[in-house]
Amino acid sequence: MRFANRLQRGNCYIRRLLVHGARSVIIRAEHRTDRLGAWCRSLLSRMPMNQACVALANKMARRCWATLYYGRTYEEYKLHVRDLEEE
Repeated sequence: MRFANRLQRGNCYIRRLLVHGARSVIIRAEHRTDRLGAWCRSLLSRMPMNQACVALANKMARRCWATLYYGRTYEEYKLHVRDLEEE
């Protein structure tokens, strides 16, 4: 099985929505001043637009899964322990 085939498992409608949402965020990344905007700009400097959109969609999907799995509310600006150690 090729690696690309594994990425396309799951609900294609949800995957499409995540990619379109990620494309919207990536297009407006130059105007964002938060960590996500900086991360998107660094992605765009390393890879083409479509790959950056899929990478951001994957990140969004992992956040959604973790939020649902652990039964917590989504807090965008919550600091993690590793973020505090880097400062």
